Amino acid sequence: MKRFFVLILLFLLAAILPVSCSANNQSIDREKILSVYNWSTYIAPEILTEFEQKYNAVIKYDTYESSEELYAKVKPGNPGYDVAFPADYMVKIMAEEGLLEPLNKENIPNRKNLNPQFIDPPFDPGNKYSFPYQWGTMGIGYNFQNTGEKINSWSALFLPKYKGKVALLDDMRGSFAIALISLGYDPNTTNPEEIAKARDFLIQNKAA
Repeated sequence: MKRFFVLILLFLLAAILPVSCSANNQSIDREKILSVYNWSTYIAPEILTEFEQKYNAVIKYDTYESSEELYAKVKPGNPGYDVAFPADYMVKIMAEEGLLEPLNKENIPNRKNLNPQFIDPPFDPGNKYSFPYQWGTMGIGYNFQNTGEKINSWSALFLPKYKGKVALLDDMRGSFAIALISLGYDPNTTNPEEIAKARDFLIQNKAA
């Protein structure tokens, strides 16, 4: 089974795609191909085109909508991807199942520019398999003219008056976190009973 790297694309493209130049530095002897599997809408097409032109390289670029989709694609055997972008929790799962290749940090000189708070995360001690590419938070978007009130808690999404008017992200981890918080549990719990209650809560409110 071919394993693949979880890297920061902007850190590693130049390192992964070394070029062999002629003596006069006017042409490149051979073409390199980099196969990338990333979230949709994360990298503008023109960025990929600019890189291909600069390094006389070809980027095979596929996208997915969730870490679960990524996992399902590579679990039976990596179809040839060199770089992928799983969410933090998925890094741990994939590493434990032998789906990731340890990083050669000597090829990632820009790692020195990372914010220290993102180094040595609990899901990947020592950044053996991954470096952060992006980070962010999940929030609530709503139209105050329609609600007439501030929505300042996850549990508010499941009030009867909003039934049929709420949409959640198609993201298992995020949806479970919302349910767990709404039930008063830790969103990172590993307690089977709490997770089961969150599952039942989501099923009960799936039309919310």
